Amino acid sequence: DLITGAATVNVTGDQNLTIGSTGVLLDGATKVDANTFTGNLSVVLDSAGTAKDVSVTGGKGNDTANFSAGFEAGDSFTGGDGTDELSLTNAIAIGTPGGTLSGVEHLSISDAGTGTIDMDNFSGLTKVIYDAGIVANGTATVDDAVTGLEVELDVANAVATDASLVVDLKTDGTSDALTITLDDIGAGEGLALLSAEDAETLNISADDDTNDGTGTLTIAALTATDATAINLSGDAALTITNTNNPATPVLATLDASKMTDALNISGTNFAAGGATVTLGSGDDTFNVATMSGADTFTLGGGKDTVVYTAVAQSSGTKVDT
Repeated sequence: DLITGAATVNVTGDQNLTIGSTGVLLDGATKVDANTFTGNLSVVLDSAGTAKDVSVTGGKGNDTANFSAGFEAGDSFTGGDGTDELSLTNAIAIGTPGGTLSGVEHLSISDAGTGTIDMDNFSGLTKVIYDAGIVANGTATVDDAVTGLEVELDVANAVATDASLVVDLKTDGTSDALTITLDDIGAGEGLALLSAEDAETLNISADDDTNDGTGTLTIAALTATDATAINLSGDAALTITNTNNPATPVLATLDASKMTDALNISGTNFAAGGATVTLGSGDDTFNVATMSGADTFTLGGGKDTVVYTAVAQSSGTKVDT
């Protein structure tokens, strides 16, 4: 389970290179230097405890440094060019990792997530990846995030509708954006809660695991308190049964034009004065909740249904288009 090597490992060349894997570490190396390397480097470090401090310098490619054995104050990862990724266990990520990061874009959680990741410990990162999903009945929280952050969740490893994902911003501005990517969706997947309450623009992508049209995902509760625009995309069927809006709704735009499978949406309230709803190419069903007329619906390429339950939903100041 160890790859025995020198204290310093220099990597050069232009071909992709993987050193180590799950349970297999680069034993004894305290320095990995790939600053001239142009391929993609993936390395698993023997970094447990302060007695095994390791520094990694990436090169031109998309490099991954797996510090799942430990990421203490003496450890460091300088990513270099490309899109670089730090891989940690959930326990390390939700603790207080003391390692130093520079030029690293992504944080990947190697086992099932739960608890709170404080993004103050990972300054500069643009994406958090829950590669093994969320534990049963668990809530995974990304806290103190910055606007523009993307959170990716492998839904196949989230447990039915018991799992919840929460993303909170450190500073709640007036034009914040968050992207939630829900991937590897199989048949009958679900989330109990998806919360991104601070984002004015919320992007949600729902992606089928095999691209065969069988992926289905239900979000039982979507918290989008500040959202004025929600953009939906992906090739899995998506159902949103309820959206937690403020008492006076501010949501003005729902754009699902990039969805290629069915969308079924209910319990989502829109701002008064005329909202804009655009559906995708699947067979979509839009169940009207709070709307007060002057709304514009653009139906997509499938067999679409818009369901009204009250005349006032379409005929307030002006009938819907």
